[in-house]
Amino acid sequence: MGTVYYMAPEQLLRSLDVDHRADIYSLGVVFYEMLTGELPVGRFAPPGQRARVDARLDAIVLRALESKPENRYQDAGEIKRDVEAVLAGPQLLAAERTDWPCVRFTIPQISWMGAHVNGEMYRDETTLFLDFSVVSPWGSSTHKEVRIPLAELLRISLHQSPPRWPSAQGKREIVLKAISPAALAELPAGPHGRGRLRVHPGDLEAAQQLADSILRSPLLARPTLLPGLAGQASDLDRVRRKLFPLALSLLLAAAAGLVSSVALGLVLSRAFDPEENPEAKRLVVAAASLLVTACVGLLIVGAVQMLRLRSYRLCLVAALVAVLPWSPAWLLGLTVGIWAVIVLGRRDVMLAFLGDSDGPASGPPHEPEPPGPVAGKLQSWWRSFVGYFVSTRVNRSRLQREGERQNDG
Repeated sequence: MGTVYYMAPEQLLRSLDVDHRADIYSLGVVFYEMLTGELPVGRFAPPGQRARVDARLDAIVLRALESKPENRYQDAGEIKRDVEAVLAGPQLLAAERTDWPCVRFTIPQISWMGAHVNGEMYRDETTLFLDFSVVSPWGSSTHKEVRIPLAELLRISLHQSPPRWPSAQGKREIVLKAISPAALAELPAGPHGRGRLRVHPGDLEAAQQLADSILRSPLLARPTLLPGLAGQASDLDRVRRKLFPLALSLLLAAAAGLVSSVALGLVLSRAFDPEENPEAKRLVVAAASLLVTACVGLLIVGAVQMLRLRSYRLCLVAALVAVLPWSPAWLLGLTVGIWAVIVLGRRDVMLAFLGDSDGPASGPPHEPEPPGPVAGKLQSWWRSFVGYFVSTRVNRSRLQREGERQNDG
């Protein structure tokens, strides 16, 4: 039930999925009508382009009018906080705005087969636009557009590309970091993560101008407007200190497993006659070496990523590998693995992994293509096997929203 022009999209289409965020959409419609005298129907311009009002109100109204509930304000307290922040600062009118440059960018290696992205980045008063094409290895392309409200941006910077790939040497990148991973969810991830855009060599000056203009924008999210970010650094440091002994224990388990496996191999090689079935012996040695190398490598990488608060699932896989009896030092690995699973399952640790990544590795994903029968069964089995330990994207989003609400409180 509702008045048609004030009803949220999910209220019109899926009446069973409506919650309090539909009221927030209706409030956005009322705000828009109060500021402009018109209703936001179809493709509507921001309020600041229709009336002489503070440009920072555009971001508030447009966020309240997001078509997807997860992209809107999650409670009325957030709207109240942002409106009060606008009232407390100097007014920014449409007459003070200017034109901003357009920057060409690429995202290389978005798949192992060589697919890449070519696009352009530009902005208006309230939004950063990423207009790009996803080019497949066979040359076909798919056009997409991602709109990021400036109020959702925490950081934009221009710096040297990480030298992990030979083609990245001497290149410059724009790095975007948003409040919510959902803001960048539809942007493809390159070899260095999501939110990294390689700038065209001829647009370096324009890219710097664009980044500076966004950093000077009063709409950009700042700790004064986001109370939850004020204590974020101290919380992350506290979680890192909590994970430090655990990471060292994983490294110790890896070293103990490697040394004990090598020692056991030497003992067994001397106990058996090398002339008896040498082919079988070489096969067993090769399989055992491969298994030990893979397990040790996973433990080391998991410990390093744990200290960096990156790759939550990889850290959890390393903990599960430590539990498995792959080496004579299994009891040590079992103890460390159980400890790691318990620590990684804590809510503050999961929120720390969510908040410290440069790219929003999680968030509401865009709809994937349906898997085939075999792939679907394998995915179902895998989710059933690790679903108790691994938090799904939906659960991560819920945890993050709860963390933001606690910070707001």
